[in-house]
Amino acid sequence: MRGLWLGGILSCSLWSSEAHYSLGVGTVFMNYPSYMGSKESQQLLLPVPDFEYKSPKTTIDKDGIEHKLFDIRELSVDLSVGGSLPVDSKSSQVRQGMPDLDLAFEVGPRLKYQLYHQTNHQLLLRLPLRAVMTTDFQEIRYRGYLITPNLNYKYQSNTIEYSIVSGPLWSNQRYNDYFYGVSKAYVTNQREAYHATAGYSGYRNSMSIEQHQGKWKYGGFIAHFDLHGSSFEDSPLIETKEALFVGTYLSYIFYSH
Repeated sequence: MRGLWLGGILSCSLWSSEAHYSLGVGTVFMNYPSYMGSKESQQLLLPVPDFEYKSPKTTIDKDGIEHKLFDIRELSVDLSVGGSLPVDSKSSQVRQGMPDLDLAFEVGPRLKYQLYHQTNHQLLLRLPLRAVMTTDFQEIRYRGYLITPNLNYKYQSNTIEYSIVSGPLWSNQRYNDYFYGVSKAYVTNQREAYHATAGYSGYRNSMSIEQHQGKWKYGGFIAHFDLHGSSFEDSPLIETKEALFVGTYLSYIFYSH
């Protein structure tokens, strides 16, 4: 039912005579921790499609899918998405002998309220609620949910765009236990049993910048997570209470309308 609803929205929007869209291809490089709280880091270089679509009510871009459901200028609802890459426990010192962490994807509604808007500047209050699923490409399992309220400041002109996001994170017991719990079967002399609880999951500050030059787009992003005071900070799987994500990307737009 949700898929039909979303498909109907997008189908109607794509027929809009006022719609604008672009198609491109690019590459992204990322350096990120294996999981939040891990000292091990990973690097990723990946080709990615670049698709943007804008109509009076629907926007699809790197921030996700937004569709305005209300005739209120300052208020909108969109689809919030996220995720994390799989972790091979053999490559993590503190997770040795434990099951791998599967590819995780997050999806759910996000309420957005425009606190301020003038010329190129915009300040938004965003309230996302996302369900978290994981997959080993054989089955999909529900792992809990995340609530990540944040303030988002945006500056946008014809050639440059940057964004600053700041806000806390909360997650339920099921989610926290999947990432940070240790059952009796995996207890060792260096790793005691641990069952995570629901609650505060840290604080995020992030910044991104994007430059447009002809058919080229390039930019970068950095995100810092502080896990001090989190409900799972005493898990034996937490090696550090700081997490840093850094990335760059380059895209070429070969068609626009």
